[in-house]
Amino acid sequence: MTNNVPEILKLFKEQLNNQIGTIVKEHSFDTQGYGFAYWYLRNVGGMTDIQAKDQICDGGGDLGIDAIEIIDEQVVFYQFKNPVSAEKSLEAGEIDKLISGLELILSRNHNRNANQELLSRLEEIYSFTPTGYKIVVAVSSLAEMPSDAVSKLNSFCQRNSGVAKDLFRWEFQNLEDVHNRFYSAHLPTLEATLDLSLNRVPYMTKVGDHETYIFDLSGEYLARLYDEHGESILQQNVRMFEGDKGTNLAIAQTACNVEESKDFFHFNNGVSVICDTAIFHPFNNRLSLERPQVVNGGQTMRILHRCFRKSELQSDVHVVVRVITTGKDKQFASNVAVNLNNQTRVDNTFLRSNDPRIVQLLHSLTTLGYFLERRAGEIDAMLPDELKELENRFGSPLAKHIISLKDGMQAYVATYYHDPQLV
Repeated sequence: MTNNVPEILKLFKEQLNNQIGTIVKEHSFDTQGYGFAYWYLRNVGGMTDIQAKDQICDGGGDLGIDAIEIIDEQVVFYQFKNPVSAEKSLEAGEIDKLISGLELILSRNHNRNANQELLSRLEEIYSFTPTGYKIVVAVSSLAEMPSDAVSKLNSFCQRNSGVAKDLFRWEFQNLEDVHNRFYSAHLPTLEATLDLSLNRVPYMTKVGDHETYIFDLSGEYLARLYDEHGESILQQNVRMFEGDKGTNLAIAQTACNVEESKDFFHFNNGVSVICDTAIFHPFNNRLSLERPQVVNGGQTMRILHRCFRKSELQSDVHVVVRVITTGKDKQFASNVAVNLNNQTRVDNTFLRSNDPRIVQLLHSLTTLGYFLERRAGEIDAMLPDELKELENRFGSPLAKHIISLKDGMQAYVATYYHDPQLV
């Protein structure tokens, strides 16, 4: 690799090659390409071991198609390329092979040429009427899609979509895209399904691919949620606790005031939550949220929790809650988090806290025995049990292991430019 490749992507490519090599050895896969397909489906696609293996049809007779995934009746055809070098270009002939294979499949003339894994995946597709098709070409280098390949893919999609606009779509992901998707998928989150007990049926609407639920919860209910889950439910909330001052002090005063608490619902902006999926159960008025994260309103939850622990929180405090489903679209989730917090002033370092490069730095420093405080004040906001867990992990008082985001970024830049004076 040469200096044309950013250092952060050099490191990611090196780590990726090492992980793929380990995967190929542990699972006895035939090729590194098969290993890359498995790694991608597990780490970017969020699949289990069995799910990933079931999707892959790479090998002789794959017709240029390395994996097939079915998502909500949409069929996704994958082609994976894993060159050793991050600067390796993508051959247009690989796309020609992919298009030819898809043409055979659409005309059902593939039986003599397709391998058994591909045939099995296609039988599943033929059993229903897909709502759409997507072609994903993922390459672990900084290659660009050849211009003639772009034209051919556009022509193929337009020709086969017919009157149904965008029935066929395609997407290209190079090393930088894969890097961003990987670290977006590995943002700290609550790895659980949260069941909310509602007092009434929520308002629900769907715009595009995403659902929104709007309802109210009592202040005590939200305080108990924070008491149970702590900062783990606020990991993607870019604001940290800013103390009992200004707006926060006003929130606390309203929540604890006998005369004003009934109007808390009208005075407060509420809490916004993102989750992979949400399911409403009408028989018992419960809303199940998969992997939820509060992305706006974290200050409100922390203040309500403080009031609750002091036994000063009034029972008639209610808060408007908005839940937005992301469908596991990490870029959409990131955009929601940033835009909801851009409407009022937030320090730029907070907004960068969920950036894939910052998350990569967090993971890298953890392996070296350090905790990157992605959001200023993150340690101060943690509950005692959370602090104890970190100290047990590092084996000594946490203060010795904390690196602030600004210090971490400065050290990274100084290392990158080989200039210690930048720190």
